[in-house]
Order: sequence, then C-alpha cells, then structure tokens
Amino acid sequence: MTTLEINSIFNILSKISYIPVDEISAETDIFKDLDIDSLGIVETFVALERNFGVKLNPVLFTREDIQTPQKILHLISNAKNSA
Repeated sequence: MTTLEINSIFNILSKISYIPVDEISAETDIFKDLDIDSLGIVETFVALERNFGVKLNPVLFTREDIQTPQKILHLISNAKNSA
C-alpha cells in the first residue's frame, strides 16, 4: 500500500461522504463511519476507475469486500495485476 494510493482513496471517500480527510483511516468503515449508501458506492467506483485506471464491476464485490479503504486498495491492486 503506497501512501499516494491510500491518500487518493481517502480523498475520493471524503468528497463523497463530506467527512474531512483527516478523519478517515485505512480501517474506517465506509458504511458505518462515512454513511456511504448504494449511490455513494457507485460514485466511489466511478471515481476509483478514473483515478486508478482500472475497471471495477460493483456487482462482483460484496459489502465486506469494500468495507474499508484498505480493502478497496486491495481490490484495486488485484485489478491492476489481472489487467
């Protein structure tokens, strides 16, 4: 996990949730702590795809797969490696 990548995820989540970036950590629960709903997840996936240049299909992931920024980063890493 690079600092730049995780900070990019924090910034995306902050913009969508309106929670200050300094209140988001790698283990923040995006559903409980950031109150991101289904529309917010779609926005998050679009922003992640644009920012990281990967294709993510939200239908393929469970809520638990994307529950924290750290888990999101893991998905992005896997998407980059399989491309």
